[in-house]
Amino acid sequence: MIKILFFGSYSFSLEYLKVLHCSDKIKITGIVSRPDNTELNPVKSWCLKKKLDKLLFQPKSLKPNQIHQQLIGLNSDLIFCAAYSLKIPSKLINKTKLGGVNIHPSLLPELRGPDPIRRAILEGAKRTGVTIHKLTKNYDCGDIYWKKAIEIGHRDNTEDLINKIILRSKLHIVDVLQKIQNQTIKPIPQKGSSTYAHSVKDYERVISNSFTIKKVNLLVRALSPFKPAIWDQGAYRYLIYNKNVKKNEDPIVIKLKDGDYKTRFYVKEKKHE
Repeated sequence: MIKILFFGSYSFSLEYLKVLHCSDKIKITGIVSRPDNTELNPVKSWCLKKKLDKLLFQPKSLKPNQIHQQLIGLNSDLIFCAAYSLKIPSKLINKTKLGGVNIHPSLLPELRGPDPIRRAILEGAKRTGVTIHKLTKNYDCGDIYWKKAIEIGHRDNTEDLINKIILRSKLHIVDVLQKIQNQTIKPIPQKGSSTYAHSVKDYERVISNSFTIKKVNLLVRALSPFKPAIWDQGAYRYLIYNKNVKKNEDPIVIKLKDGDYKTRFYVKEKKHE
């Protein structure tokens, strides 16, 4: 039995928490997630549904304070991190028997950072992947226990790629954690040139007439369906998707540098004054 202290706050995180919770090889000692905003985050919602709220911690910060003592007092064997936005202090990692691991949705050292899935599509990559690596003081820099390459289909958007990554990795995590516990797997240092996936900013969502058709296609796919691309037209703006919304009867046509971009997948909104 491996005693796991889980860190994660998003739908991506939740899929791995569910796998760990269902395994008879794993005991969840605590679940650390972000504080509530205007609505419950998916991890907290699931914890409440499963009556696991007594295991839930939602600190605003992980700087040394009472939360350290609470988490250290759980006597966990290993920290498992999946899409948690705060840096986990070395003090917490070092107080567990086996340290910590993070699951990152890229083939490290490519696309370290907070937005690797969108950036992979934006860059026109043909493949990306998923990596389980040691938690260290620097984000996404730890030695690698396991990784798998995943093809990016020519119509895949961010949601499609998230689902592919989860599907291809979630059945392996308990096996990897057991090998770490049994010391039958040796982490390998990251090799090759590193790249960084900065968060996509709002200004990057706006389509310009100076863009090429290829660039707009990549932008629309990368931003669908969560924060779609934007085409501004006077008092209105159009949210552009590559699917995930009802097809409009009338297409819109965007004049671009090398031709017209046509789509029926859009939502028309009146701008706020």
